[in-house]
Amino acid sequence: MRERALTADPAKLAPDAAAYLGRSAQWFRAEGGYIAEQSTRPNTLAVALGDSPAGLAAWIVEKLESWSDGPAFTTDELLTWVTAYWVTGTIGTSFATYVEPVALPDRIDTPTVLSVFPRDTKPEPRSYAEAFLNVCDYVEHRAGGHFAAWEQPEAYAGDVRRAVELGG
Repeated sequence: MRERALTADPAKLAPDAAAYLGRSAQWFRAEGGYIAEQSTRPNTLAVALGDSPAGLAAWIVEKLESWSDGPAFTTDELLTWVTAYWVTGTIGTSFATYVEPVALPDRIDTPTVLSVFPRDTKPEPRSYAEAFLNVCDYVEHRAGGHFAAWEQPEAYAGDVRRAVELGG
């Protein structure tokens, strides 16, 4: 949904969905620098982070901590994330989704379960999601952030099970 926040026409959206676009724009101004860097200079960033374990740790840990709902990760877990990227040398490939062009259809009619976690980077209101998706279930959770599968695994797994049930 991140691409939609940059291209959606507020005049065609419900009032709370249009207000969401303003909140998204504010988030992009405050937090979106990584998107610009990863999408325009991924190789430069990959070399820098691949050459410095301290730089790699700063890059990854900052996002894990700031986009989570409270202290979601122990020191050992943070080091595991960093070590996995360091040992495999895959930080650069993790930027691929920011570089590859995205062609979004006007609407996706596949039945969708949307899980919304309050501390995600830009949790969207149902009216915003419904403008672009066939929302069959919209679940607002009380806790969790961008890394919800790690932070709230039972809730996340329950939503995945619900999506599979709706999909037949």
